Amino acid sequence: MAKMKLYIQNHGHFENDAELNLALATVLTVDNKEPRSQWVTNIPSLTLLIEHEQAGWILFDTTSHPDNLKGRWPERLRKLCPHYLGPEDTLTAKLALLGLTPQDIDVLVLSHLHIDHAGNLCLFAGTKAGSKVYVHRTELKEALYLTHLGPERDWGAYVRDDFVVDGITYYPVSEDFELAEGVEVITLEGDAPGILGLVLHLENSGTIIYPSDAVKLKANYGPPVQPSGVVYDSLGFLRSVEKIRKLEEKYQARILFPHDGDDLENFKLTPEYYD
Repeated sequence: MAKMKLYIQNHGHFENDAELNLALATVLTVDNKEPRSQWVTNIPSLTLLIEHEQAGWILFDTTSHPDNLKGRWPERLRKLCPHYLGPEDTLTAKLALLGLTPQDIDVLVLSHLHIDHAGNLCLFAGTKAGSKVYVHRTELKEALYLTHLGPERDWGAYVRDDFVVDGITYYPVSEDFELAEGVEVITLEGDAPGILGLVLHLENSGTIIYPSDAVKLKANYGPPVQPSGVVYDSLGFLRSVEKIRKLEEKYQARILFPHDGDDLENFKLTPEYYD
């Protein structure tokens, strides 16, 4: 088994209506016909960094651009789901904790192209990692299509300037594959037309599955299964859950949910690591 270390990096926090993360989070009942909506404030934004003895440094996702609340995101998104990033929370700051810069990254994988996953792709323009960025084929097609229909540079959770970047070359993925020994990239769906997840086989820490936004919260995964309030394909979400459950059972794996602040407390964060 190849030696590697997994660093989990958290970049500030999101805030939004709980219904966006968990459908029917607030439900009327006979006893309570006037429930109040919940504003959630502990939503993490994760990137994963893998130090692999053969493949070098592998980065999975790039989190939000630090100027997201300074006009890079449209006002609609700034009000709907603000992402608060301090100077210590940025991608470059987290990499610097390990003595790294974007130029040191060998491989870059984007789970999908939403604002909180592709926001710092510009940092890799003209770099080794930027010359072959792995992304789901269906997701890339849809994101480019939606953001080029008219003069607006954003659509839904996509901001065109995040992923239409000079000096970046994409490598579209349409099926599961082994990126490096012990590092499996899996294809998922649901929250976006196509999502890439990770299955990491670590020598001492066992197998860790990262489904990205295919399953955002432990509560989405269940049982019972409960999708997020905003989902591109509800049946695709169910297919993703089924696929992940089979992998979890096969490898007796641990699952890291991307936007679950409570569950994240059970994991070590960079500069600590799993190996």
